[in-house]
Amino acid sequence: MYRKIIKELENFKNESKSLPIMIIGARQIGKTYVIEEFARNEYENYIKINFEEQPEFKSVFEENLVSKDIISRIELLLGKEINIENTLIFFDEIQVCPKAVTSLKYFSESKENYKIVCAGSLLGVALKREKVSFPVGKVKTINMYQLDFEEFLIAIGQEKLISEIRKCYNNKVQMLEPIHNRLIKFYTDYLYVGGMPDAVLNYINSEFSIIRVDKTIAKNIINNYIADMSKYVDGSTETIKLINIYQSLPKQLNRENIKFKYKIISEFANKRDYDLPITWLTSSGIVLKSNNLDSINVPLSAGEDINNFKMYMADTGLLTAMAGSEYLDLVEGADNTFKGSVVENYVAVQFISMGFDLLYYKPNKSIEIDFLIRLGRKNYSYRSKSRER
Repeated sequence: MYRKIIKELENFKNESKSLPIMIIGARQIGKTYVIEEFARNEYENYIKINFEEQPEFKSVFEENLVSKDIISRIELLLGKEINIENTLIFFDEIQVCPKAVTSLKYFSESKENYKIVCAGSLLGVALKREKVSFPVGKVKTINMYQLDFEEFLIAIGQEKLISEIRKCYNNKVQMLEPIHNRLIKFYTDYLYVGGMPDAVLNYINSEFSIIRVDKTIAKNIINNYIADMSKYVDGSTETIKLINIYQSLPKQLNRENIKFKYKIISEFANKRDYDLPITWLTSSGIVLKSNNLDSINVPLSAGEDINNFKMYMADTGLLTAMAGSEYLDLVEGADNTFKGSVVENYVAVQFISMGFDLLYYKPNKSIEIDFLIRLGRKNYSYRSKSRER
């Protein structure tokens, strides 16, 4: 599947001296697939070390962190020589080996032009737990998410629809109704299927038939995320809090006012007890957090009120699976609050995939702007019409 992030990797390859690249994102969004496809297509050789599957490689970083020494120790474990001139080195699941993260600073400062790409799931969580600092300024970090709607259309062979959208938008002309209806059908399918690569592949293999789509794929991803919570959190109490927050999101979103409410988690829940679990979830990349603005300033973040926020699922397909939603709940003309929730969640996913921070503005009880972003010197706002009842 084509992913936009491949352009960043191509730029990385073409730089005469490049910083190591770190691709950060939730599990099962396609990080490993993209990097391996890039490595196979662009390099004579590549070496992949997965610290979860090959824990013995963690010992490579236990002595000194001199770059050439690390490479020598990797060569000894692999039993072969590494030609750094034509070899991409790929550290996968790097959060499992925090010292490997630290070593990136020394790789970047080396006179040798090492080509190193890393992928991390739950990286922020792991580094905080291990009390390891990130080598800021020595690594280029890229946040990756599931397929956005454009990538979804490309994956299903509908690139021409993207061109048509842009043409109509730029020329301010109405799209022909049959084309518009076709596009709305794929948009609704995307709301239901989501952008997780395995779910999209199943949709393609189902010949775009929603009836044949296997929603257990999304449910399995949700279960895997929940399993990670117990793996990366100390103590059953904190694990239960994380799970309760995550599983409360469909109910949080299925309201007219979707400001996050602790009482929806449990009668006795409060900010003090749930602040750290919320930070864990946002650091993991499996939920998205949008802060309220108490005022509109330049920059917008200057007006953030971190005590009032919304939380979204990182993927609409996972949201519909967790909620047990049916496809008919989302089709054109469906009149229910949950459709508005999914549409708003969709917009959040698209904005975060484009690199925008999620912010909303609610100056009083009767007015709310769901999303506010800044482009150049102008502020742009979005309000979901699907919530107007």
